[in-house]
Amino acid sequence: MNSRRNTATFFICALAILTGQGVVCLAQDQAPDLGSLLTDSASKMVGASYPAHEVELQIGHFMLRISDGTVSPVLAGGRTVGYYFEGEGIFNYNSVDRAEEAVLNTVVKSATGMKPASIDRGVRLSSAVERAVVWADPDLMPPMEGEPGPAPQEGFNAHQKLFSRAWMSPPFHLYLQHLIDNPNADYAYVEIFAGGDRLVYMYDAVENRSERLYALRDIPFSLPHGALFPITLSEQMIERDRRAFPHPNYLLTDVTYALDAPMKGNARLGITETIVPQLAPQRIYRFDLFSAFYDSKASARPVHIKSVLDEDGKDIPFHHAKDSLIVVLPEAAAVGEPFKLKFAIEGDFLVRSDGDSCWMLPVGPWFPMPELNGQYYTVHSTIRVEKPFIAIAPGKTLSRVEDGDYNVVVNQIDKPVQFICAVGGKYGIREETKDGLTIRVASYGMRNKRAEETNLNLARKLIKFYEPWLGPFPFDEFNIIEINELGWGQAPPGTMFITREAFTPLLAQVWSQGVNHRFAHEIAHQYWGHVVKMGSYEEQWITESFAEYSSLFAVRQLRGEPACEKIKENWKTNAALSNEKSSIPLSGRLLGIGKKSAFDRRNLVYFKGAVVLQALHEEIGDKLFVSFLRNYQIGLEWRFGTTRDMITLLQKLTGKDFTPYFEDCFWGTKMPPKRIFKETGS
Repeated sequence: MNSRRNTATFFICALAILTGQGVVCLAQDQAPDLGSLLTDSASKMVGASYPAHEVELQIGHFMLRISDGTVSPVLAGGRTVGYYFEGEGIFNYNSVDRAEEAVLNTVVKSATGMKPASIDRGVRLSSAVERAVVWADPDLMPPMEGEPGPAPQEGFNAHQKLFSRAWMSPPFHLYLQHLIDNPNADYAYVEIFAGGDRLVYMYDAVENRSERLYALRDIPFSLPHGALFPITLSEQMIERDRRAFPHPNYLLTDVTYALDAPMKGNARLGITETIVPQLAPQRIYRFDLFSAFYDSKASARPVHIKSVLDEDGKDIPFHHAKDSLIVVLPEAAAVGEPFKLKFAIEGDFLVRSDGDSCWMLPVGPWFPMPELNGQYYTVHSTIRVEKPFIAIAPGKTLSRVEDGDYNVVVNQIDKPVQFICAVGGKYGIREETKDGLTIRVASYGMRNKRAEETNLNLARKLIKFYEPWLGPFPFDEFNIIEINELGWGQAPPGTMFITREAFTPLLAQVWSQGVNHRFAHEIAHQYWGHVVKMGSYEEQWITESFAEYSSLFAVRQLRGEPACEKIKENWKTNAALSNEKSSIPLSGRLLGIGKKSAFDRRNLVYFKGAVVLQALHEEIGDKLFVSFLRNYQIGLEWRFGTTRDMITLLQKLTGKDFTPYFEDCFWGTKMPPKRIFKETGS
């Protein structure tokens, strides 16, 4: 353990040497000065080469063997921080989690040149290896022996140039967290050039507690240009159960922010975040944070962090690259003890696409945020936007005033949420307060009083429909905001974005069924997604499938049974198209592997999930199914839900064990049977 802590101190100081920063190395019990982390290319030197014959690295389910080649230390300030292999070799990776077998086969065949091979307990991937770089603790690495030869600098430089394009959290972010906060946890990061495939293997017992194998792909039209994006081939858990809630290292429990948004030039965003460590004392904290926004010409609008301060106003070292941010406290914060971080961010990042008179801070990391399971925050927002724009934000409106050339709105959300957003632009507002609920409709550009009235009444009707069986509407105010595009909707807390067909009479006639269905789906998200939350993307069906199935009841109320039957038939048809490619929870891995990958994911998370719920509904009947939905909302109100929780609740309500059904049709690739218990044998 001590050797690993010393490695951390040496490593941090060595970064200063490599990046040319004048940094004083501190004792290992002091906070390291991470001013040296101004670049993410921490290692640019390779040492002498040593012969490598049948040299093997084994960790987790991964094995790298160099049959004939060389191994060289990767050096930072004279200290070994990694190893570079080149020559003739092979790697093997075994996936023994049956839940990922279908999607692994689909993705590997589409995204790599490898051919999955069946083994007794799962699937094996293997390929010839030409080059590899390994970040790992020295005690995990084989010794270097024999006569040293010249440093293979040319091959190493070519490897570094290629893998520096990987759009992933810089490897030293997690490496430092491991060395400083959790030195007893194994960690390895391996970059592999294998038969033309560019692969990354990560053994992470530090943050996500999983081992992962990625393929790096150049995805056309994705931004930033030139980046290689990680496609997950496999992820297997380390000493945790995939089906259980993944407890976070820390919670983000409050976000208080002030945004100044002039019409031209840089916006200024000041954020105070309350952080609570959950599992162990911690000094290094990693957040997701966009590095840039992109305009309609694909030009980057960088996000600049001007400072990170503690509660006393003292500077906190940080490093921000590739949508990943780490900050380092002077000493570890204790478990359960809240502390605050203050971020000052500037940049021309309020993008007005195609010259629109509006901008959006979207669902996503526009402020520093943890993984989904750590997002559990209340919100206080103050937005100053230059006239003639107005700002709209989720939550209860505390004030809306004019201040010289600016319109200012202050909002508050006092329940823990995820996915907050903010919008500014030329909007006309119609709002109505009735029975304690304010519904606000924002028309983009010119006022559309007829559409505003129609949408306000439709929203109130749907909310009234949902309340008896999903519970009281969870927010005091609900914003319906027109987006100047076509064909989609989204539902941040207390908010619905809806595209312009809902505000255009001619388009509304053509899209009438779609608009009603979409309204019903997005309003259902206020329950499925905010009252009951998803703690990982594997549980995204809790938000999407449940909102989709709930919307079916609303469509029946609005349009009658024939409209419902049409929707159900659409679910089944589309689910069958994609069913063999992945299970529902792992379908996010399909994204990026082909032109139809987004449709495949939709067909599973939205449509097959709805079919799974439909079969469950038909099995247990109306009364028990509505009781299941209501009790799930009550039991997990403002908490994270899991599919395992559903199975427990269903057993209490029905006296039957639905585990085989969910294993087959949710975690597996079977379509739901006509009768669940008859066909599963339960």
